[in-house]
Amino acid sequence: MHKQTSNPDHPFHKFSVGNKHTLSDLPDRPVADELFSFWHQNYQAQYMTVSIVTAEPIEMMRDLIATTFSAIKSNDPKFAKSRY
Repeated sequence: MHKQTSNPDHPFHKFSVGNKHTLSDLPDRPVADELFSFWHQNYQAQYMTVSIVTAEPIEMMRDLIATTFSAIKSNDPKFAKSRY
Protein backbone atom coordinates (compact mmCIF):
# COMPACT_ATOMS: atom_id res chain seq x y z
CA MET A 1 0.00 0.00 0.00
CA HIS A 2 2.83 2.39 0.86
CA LYS A 3 4.36 2.07 -2.60
CA GLN A 4 0.97 2.44 -4.30
CA THR A 5 0.35 5.77 -2.58
CA SER A 6 3.87 7.19 -3.07
CA ASN A 7 4.74 9.87 -5.60
CA PRO A 8 4.76 8.21 -9.07
CA ASP A 9 7.73 10.38 -10.10
CA HIS A 10 9.88 9.13 -7.20
CA PRO A 11 12.16 6.07 -7.75
CA PHE A 12 10.58 4.34 -4.72
CA HIS A 13 7.29 4.11 -6.62
CA LYS A 14 9.00 2.14 -9.39
CA PHE A 15 11.07 -0.16 -7.20
CA SER A 16 9.72 -3.62 -6.60
CA VAL A 17 10.90 -7.00 -5.47
CA GLY A 18 12.95 -9.00 -7.93
CA ASN A 19 12.23 -12.27 -9.63
CA LYS A 20 14.22 -14.62 -11.86
CA HIS A 21 13.60 -12.42 -14.89
CA THR A 22 14.37 -9.02 -13.32
CA LEU A 23 17.45 -10.26 -11.44
CA SER A 24 18.99 -12.25 -14.30
CA ASP A 25 21.44 -11.04 -16.89
CA LEU A 26 19.80 -10.81 -20.28
CA PRO A 27 21.83 -10.57 -23.51
CA ASP A 28 20.85 -6.93 -24.05
CA ARG A 29 20.57 -5.97 -20.35
CA PRO A 30 23.28 -7.00 -17.87
CA VAL A 31 21.97 -6.58 -14.31
CA ALA A 32 25.23 -5.00 -13.10
CA ASP A 33 24.91 -2.25 -15.73
CA GLU A 34 21.35 -1.51 -14.67
CA LEU A 35 22.27 -1.40 -10.99
CA PHE A 36 25.17 0.96 -11.68
CA SER A 37 22.94 3.19 -13.79
CA PHE A 38 20.28 3.29 -11.04
CA TRP A 39 22.90 4.04 -8.39
CA HIS A 40 24.56 6.75 -10.51
CA GLN A 41 21.23 8.44 -11.19
CA ASN A 42 19.72 8.26 -7.69
CA TYR A 43 22.50 8.10 -5.09
CA GLN A 44 23.73 11.69 -5.29
CA ALA A 45 24.56 14.26 -2.68
CA GLN A 46 21.62 16.54 -3.48
CA TYR A 47 19.20 13.70 -2.64
CA MET A 48 20.78 12.90 0.73
CA THR A 49 20.70 14.36 4.22
CA VAL A 50 23.04 13.53 7.06
CA SER A 51 22.33 14.05 10.73
CA ILE A 52 25.18 13.94 13.24
CA VAL A 53 24.64 13.62 16.99
CA THR A 54 27.76 14.24 19.04
CA ALA A 55 28.86 15.73 22.31
CA GLU A 56 31.87 17.30 20.57
CA PRO A 57 31.77 20.98 19.53
CA ILE A 58 30.91 21.60 15.85
CA GLU A 59 34.26 23.33 15.34
CA MET A 60 35.97 20.05 16.21
CA MET A 61 33.68 17.93 14.03
CA ARG A 62 33.36 20.17 10.95
CA ASP A 63 36.50 18.91 9.15
CA LEU A 64 35.79 15.28 9.95
CA ILE A 65 32.23 15.58 8.68
CA ALA A 66 33.28 17.42 5.53
CA THR A 67 36.03 14.90 4.76
CA THR A 68 33.79 11.91 5.37
CA PHE A 69 30.81 13.04 3.33
CA SER A 70 32.45 15.11 0.59
CA ALA A 71 33.24 11.86 -1.26
CA ILE A 72 29.55 11.58 -2.16
CA LYS A 73 29.36 13.02 -5.65
CA SER A 74 26.66 14.98 -7.39
CA ASN A 75 25.82 15.21 -11.08
CA ASP A 76 24.41 18.68 -10.51
CA PRO A 77 27.25 21.26 -10.40
CA LYS A 78 25.42 23.54 -7.95
CA PHE A 79 25.69 20.76 -5.36
CA ALA A 80 29.34 19.90 -6.02
CA LYS A 81 30.68 21.73 -2.96
CA SER A 82 29.92 20.90 0.64
CA ARG A 83 27.04 23.05 1.93
CA TYR A 84 26.85 23.11 5.73
